Amino acid sequence: MGTFLRRRLGWTLLWGYGFLVVAFLLTPLIVLISMSFSSTGQLTFPPIGFSLKWYPLATQVQGLVGSFGLSLVLALLTAVLSSGLGTVASLALARHRFPGKSLVMAFFLSPLIFPSIVIGVALLQFYRLTRFDDVFTTLLLAHIIVTIPYTVRTVTASLEVFDYSLLDAARVLGADTLKTFAEVMLPIIKPGVFSGGVFAFLISFDNYTVSMFLTDAKNITLPIRIFDYAEFAIDPTIAAISTVMILTSVLMFVVSGKLIGVKELAKF
Repeated sequence: MGTFLRRRLGWTLLWGYGFLVVAFLLTPLIVLISMSFSSTGQLTFPPIGFSLKWYPLATQVQGLVGSFGLSLVLALLTAVLSSGLGTVASLALARHRFPGKSLVMAFFLSPLIFPSIVIGVALLQFYRLTRFDDVFTTLLLAHIIVTIPYTVRTVTASLEVFDYSLLDAARVLGADTLKTFAEVMLPIIKPGVFSGGVFAFLISFDNYTVSMFLTDAKNITLPIRIFDYAEFAIDPTIAAISTVMILTSVLMFVVSGKLIGVKELAKF
């Protein structure tokens, strides 16, 4: 009986601790979302009254819709390209042994080590020296650089548990290299590839530190537009815009869970 009670108490404490952690993480979001429904023109909590007027007003903020579209397209392209490049890099690192392999892996993961502001300044100086001035392309390359460590890590995690004898069996049955990858390997490592893409999308969509060095007057991403607006006006419009960003991220996870499965995504 004593062992049962101790075990029951342990599980209760564990669940209680987990609940407190989740509540600590979600409380700021709940406060922010609730303020977007306030009927007053100030950010107050608890909100006074209830109104949805700030959401249509948010679309009237100069340049906001264009910035949202830019960030969305940028994040989608970053997710696709970062997943593809990360998968190729992970396959090379997992399948082959060569001198300096650990250095190559460290190179791909280095954006996780360096502060984002350092990466932003370095890319700004590099683009100026090379006279590369296509702003959208520079932003896309920068976002791929800062997100590729996540795709490399998730795909590498999938490859570590992959049974490579399946590839040999497929070749014996007559499948070529491309067909073996597409029909044998990719379905198995797909959760890792998709998880990396989800991380890349979210990081790109929310990126401010690197993007602020590379934007111009015509290409302003959504996070930078929000900060610029907040510099001159603090009202529930900011909360409404932030709520839309949160819902976009949540929607991305919901779609990912439907396509891949929540349990598979949770592994990474």
